[in-house]
Amino acid sequence: MNKTERTIGLYNALFMMLLSSGLYNHVILTPLLLKAGGRDAWIGVLMASLLIPLLILIFWFISKSTNGMSISSWLIQKFGKGIHYLLIIPIAACIFIMNCVTFKDTISWSIASYLPYTPPLALALFLALLCYSTCLLGIRNIAYTAGILGPLVIILGFGIMLTNIPNKNYTYVWPSFENGMIPVWHSAFLTLGGLMELFLVLLFQQHLLKRIRLIHLAILSVFLIGITIGPLLGAISVFGPEEASKQIYPAFELWRIATIGKYISHIDFFAIFQWLSGAFVRISLLGFLAMDLFNIQSKKVKAYFLAVVYLIFIAFAMLPINQEIILSLITNYYTILIVIVFGGATVLLTALTIFKRKSEG
Repeated sequence: MNKTERTIGLYNALFMMLLSSGLYNHVILTPLLLKAGGRDAWIGVLMASLLIPLLILIFWFISKSTNGMSISSWLIQKFGKGIHYLLIIPIAACIFIMNCVTFKDTISWSIASYLPYTPPLALALFLALLCYSTCLLGIRNIAYTAGILGPLVIILGFGIMLTNIPNKNYTYVWPSFENGMIPVWHSAFLTLGGLMELFLVLLFQQHLLKRIRLIHLAILSVFLIGITIGPLLGAISVFGPEEASKQIYPAFELWRIATIGKYISHIDFFAIFQWLSGAFVRISLLGFLAMDLFNIQSKKVKAYFLAVVYLIFIAFAMLPINQEIILSLITNYYTILIVIVFGGATVLLTALTIFKRKSEG
């Protein structure tokens, strides 16, 4: 890809990642962390963040070694299609599962919170059609949309944090380690799964106007840790650890109790804007990356490929699976899959890069 085909600035890329991975780390992951770690879940987030320097060094090294090329094209050029498919298929499977869960969770939350009488199929068709069209238009449209929505979502995030200050009691956060280290390790492990999404930056680096630098990954990781620990401390300090652990959507519940002065309440519609902004960008971005990994060039094949993918999402969203099962799926399978596949792919890519550099030197 030449310079003129690179269309995403770092500003838009940052907000695209914050909206995409932010939805998982800020909303979907929060109830899992509370169930796993209870009062100590926030400590688990801090422990997982200790591995951030190692993660961003690995990702930066890969980006530097590939010289900003498409990971997929680089693998084919250096090692052939066999190695390419060996690494790309597990990553694509991971992205597909991420997207499936996000799609299902968005439909379930919409029905449970603000559209209880709307047929789920109608919502699923609308969301799938919107994201499908955006994917076909290209990653530039996703990034520019994220650049517009992202600042508004962040401002609203700070707004709800400040608005709920009168409802917070930080004595609920203490004492720590009442139940030993196992809940802390469990929540740290789950957090690590969310932080692994930093790897997604490497999958669209070929579309960036400028090369990824270490400082960019560091800034992004600090934001991700912040939006992971923020709702955790908010939910514990407002509802207490036991009540917060029972909630399916604690980040949304924080909006439901918020009031502005004596006369303004029921401002939870802002939460709907936040969630749908993140879901739209995440589902569109992950759909595009899944397609991009396979280097599909034909517009007709792209359209068919994405149509099949989104039809599977719709079918999965229609399955009679309750939220508890979804959370269990994420806890017991999805996170492990992310850590193993993304971690394994990262280590293998690093080893192959080092090997190749030595052989060329």
